Amino acid sequence: MQGTAVCQSASCACAAADQLLLADTNFGAMSAPGDLLICLACAIVGGSLAFFLWRRPDAPFRPLLMLFSAFFFACGLKHLAHAASTWNAAEFTASDGIAEAVWWCAHHAVALLALITALGLLWTLRRAVDSIESLRKENFIRQAAEKEAESQRRFSQNVLDSLSDHVAVVNSAGEIVLLNETWRRFAKENQEATCVGHNFVQQLADNDSIAAKNAAAGVWESLRTHQGAQQVEYAMDYGDQRRWFLLNASPLGVGAGAVISRVEISERKRTEETLTEYVVVVENSRREAESANLAKSRFLANMSHELRTPMTAVIGVADLMLREEKDPQRRDMLKMIRENGNRLTDLLNDILDISKIEANRFEIKPKSYSPGAVAAEVVSLMERSASDKGVSLQLVYETPVPCAATFDPLRVRQVLANLVGNAVKFTEEGVVVISVAVEGETLLYTVSDTGPGISLEEQAMLFEPFTQSEHTRSQNPTGAGLGLAICSAITEMMNGRIWVESELGAGSRFCFAFHAGPLDDSRWQDSPSMDDCTPLCEPDTLAEATSSFDYRILVAEDVPATQFLLKQLLQLAGAQVTVAEDGEQVLELVEQSPADYDVILMDMQMPRLDGFDATRRLRDTGCTTPIIALTASVMASERQQCLRVGCNDFLGKPFDQQDLFDKISDLMESREAAAEAGSA
Repeated sequence: MQGTAVCQSASCACAAADQLLLADTNFGAMSAPGDLLICLACAIVGGSLAFFLWRRPDAPFRPLLMLFSAFFFACGLKHLAHAASTWNAAEFTASDGIAEAVWWCAHHAVALLALITALGLLWTLRRAVDSIESLRKENFIRQAAEKEAESQRRFSQNVLDSLSDHVAVVNSAGEIVLLNETWRRFAKENQEATCVGHNFVQQLADNDSIAAKNAAAGVWESLRTHQGAQQVEYAMDYGDQRRWFLLNASPLGVGAGAVISRVEISERKRTEETLTEYVVVVENSRREAESANLAKSRFLANMSHELRTPMTAVIGVADLMLREEKDPQRRDMLKMIRENGNRLTDLLNDILDISKIEANRFEIKPKSYSPGAVAAEVVSLMERSASDKGVSLQLVYETPVPCAATFDPLRVRQVLANLVGNAVKFTEEGVVVISVAVEGETLLYTVSDTGPGISLEEQAMLFEPFTQSEHTRSQNPTGAGLGLAICSAITEMMNGRIWVESELGAGSRFCFAFHAGPLDDSRWQDSPSMDDCTPLCEPDTLAEATSSFDYRILVAEDVPATQFLLKQLLQLAGAQVTVAEDGEQVLELVEQSPADYDVILMDMQMPRLDGFDATRRLRDTGCTTPIIALTASVMASERQQCLRVGCNDFLGKPFDQQDLFDKISDLMESREAAAEAGSA
């Protein structure tokens, strides 16, 4: 545009000079020097424009400037011709027609160039006006877009400022382009170098915290791949305080950066650390408790073993003496020894049961069994002790009872025997009634007595371990208070419940109910039957019951008292008995004469070679003689181990003499039946 202005000024000057020269009608020689100067000026201006255009090929309005350059050269040529013609005016006007023709041509050429230049100038001005209008419109649109962008920026900023979390927008280089007020205020209060233009991602990468470096790596990944939001936790130190943040980075698109938001989670992290420490403490406490529980179980098992071994001799010898003793007073004393030995055994069983319950090692094994038979067996078991006190023991069915249901008869018998035993113990006179009822697939057993009753305050504590009511302790101080706690635990394991209904002076009703499905609907009983019950035998009738017990039995036992008891008991029954003190002697005796023994009674805890290894080695040699394991341990794991090594059956100490004879007889009958089947 500046070149155009220069050209216009020069054109005006040339036009003025032409008018002055044309006004001089005399074409005097005085104007010749001026024409030469004007020619020189036009040549300089035209040459300058030409040089400018040569050096600046990209100059605006290049065609117009080229016309101006040609115009100036033409003007200079005109004035040169005019100077030549006016140098000798008289000569020119009188005789030289050639000079006049040159002048005319130059004059009209200059006029034509001037016209062309003027038209080009008008065309250029029109384009310039159009260009200016276009630029004005573009400028208007740009300003409107800038206003809209600014409005959007202010709107976005206001939205960000309204958020309670720290929010920022970063570009693809990680530099902050928008930052909300919450983050700005936090940065100001905590001297955090976070502001617009600051490279926040690089700040994270330069932090010493591994978590912060991981956060930076996650944001860089979002900026690089433009997809996949990143969520990471990281910590930063502010003075002597470490603060934790949860950072989210969401990419905005290719090259558009990402939105970063973070929320402080320091309180949550402290809570998590506290909970972690608490969990560690609880876990350590649990392990210590389990270790203590295991140690207690081992201690109880060992003590049980050590106590059961002498109790076997005490109770067994008392039974043997009762067979021979005729004096009533001595018989009463022997019965006292036997009963207290049995009571001590029951206490040991209760302590072990509580230990197994606490260690979650108590097992419930449902099978098909008669609900009425369980109750009848308990009546048979407790009838003698009830009659000794003058208490009547009755069994009734409140509803028809199926002949078979699915439950654990051993555990139900244990609960029912405990309840009946308590009822007999605390009933001085009257009756104890055992009732059985069925509701759907639920079995309900009830034990009612005419005893002293229990107050409401004491009923709430009855099923706690080692707990007895004040009235109970005053009336009958025996017992450790474990029986009802065991009953409650067993009932709960069977998905049932147990409860008591009682009042002082009016007796008590203990009830327990549990699911026992499926029931056998093929046959029901309306009243109890004692046909399936085995009555208890008095010690002095055992010899008669086993008079044909002529088996050859090898007893492996290291305790002299137990050796004596088994030898006397079996010999009185008619058996031939050989005693071995350890497993090595058992192997020697069987190796010498394997056909001399019908049954082996194997104590599992013996010196030199214990019963487990002895049984295993006997089976390895091909010995098929039935072996009954005798052990003071009542743990289920040891029973299973006995069967695994090759024992045919298991009998715990102290053992019931009738159980011993029954197991031996059953094994021998099974063996004889198998032999007959093989020979046939």
